[in-house]
Amino acid sequence: MNRTLGVVRYTVVNTGNLRIAPTANVRATGLLGRPLKEWPARHLPELLPGQSIAIEMPWDGPPPLDAVAVRVDVTAADGVAARTRTGFLAVPWVALLTLLGTVTVCWSVLPRLVRRWRERAGLAAVAPDRRPGGSLPEVRR
Repeated sequence: MNRTLGVVRYTVVNTGNLRIAPTANVRATGLLGRPLKEWPARHLPELLPGQSIAIEMPWDGPPPLDAVAVRVDVTAADGVAARTRTGFLAVPWVALLTLLGTVTVCWSVLPRLVRRWRERAGLAAVAPDRRPGGSLPEVRR
């Protein structure tokens, strides 16, 4: 069983008044235009005016962390052409949640560890007596 990790879906619609037999070229690029994947050109069936066809293509190797742009170019005879582009941010959610959990634990535990270290080293500030009726020491000059 071959499990795919991603899918590219797009729909081609004939909004004109001529029948067309388009060819679709799909490619994905990463950050700064780095090529990630280019699918072979796909010859679509003839579309009559007003007809549409939905295409779904598996992507076995989408990147775990990248800003991805997917571009679809559709061309047909007589100079009919269309292009669309969309993008998404690929984020490894497990790694992101692990990092967030680690930061949260450090944020809550680190101040306590620093306070204990300062107390053991004798660097902790001496708090004045706060009991009822207690007084602060007098300073005379």
